[in-house]
Amino acid sequence: IVKNTPKDLSNRIGIYGGWGEGKTSVLQFINTIATEDEQIVIWFNPWQFTTPEELWECFVITFFETLKNNGVDVSSELFKLKGKKIVRKTIETTQSLSKIIPYAEAGLPILKNFLTTNRKILTKLSDKITDKKIIILIDDLDRANSSLIPQLLFAVKELLDIPGLTFVLAFDPMVVNESLKVNNYNIDHGKDFLDKIIDFPEWLPAPDEET
Repeated sequence: IVKNTPKDLSNRIGIYGGWGEGKTSVLQFINTIATEDEQIVIWFNPWQFTTPEELWECFVITFFETLKNNGVDVSSELFKLKGKKIVRKTIETTQSLSKIIPYAEAGLPILKNFLTTNRKILTKLSDKITDKKIIILIDDLDRANSSLIPQLLFAVKELLDIPGLTFVLAFDPMVVNESLKVNNYNIDHGKDFLDKIIDFPEWLPAPDEET
């Protein structure tokens, strides 16, 4: 799916399964195969963060440093990083996000500022790395702070809809749906919600006793 996605598009793949059913192992397989194929792989695990500011600041820095380590020209004047801290301008979030998730405004200005400043550069990344794909692996989404889960999902779908990026997110949809309910996010059908975010859902088969 990743290799056949046109470079002018982004996509989001979901690896679905319960805890302990092999989601992280699948991401490790993807990482090994993609690395051997000389693709650019970015690992990001949101479970360690408690605030949106920490989440998006680390995401941007990880993104920047991984590209740099892979020989992509991302000089400091293009990516507005200052002492490894994002320039925290107050920028209003997109109308659709603020309407759907009012509390998302807390940390999204960091991401929005980064994208506003660098979107033209990011959209041209595929021209700089014509023979590679940028694959962002997000593990343990279902273990993340429940208040961050809907924000991250919408950002991946709306703000980070950048040509050439592929997101592979591993999580238990049941746990994610419960997190949405806990945060008073009004959804009637969790599956319908995730269908709008994830382009290619892949359910792992539940392991039998022998496995």
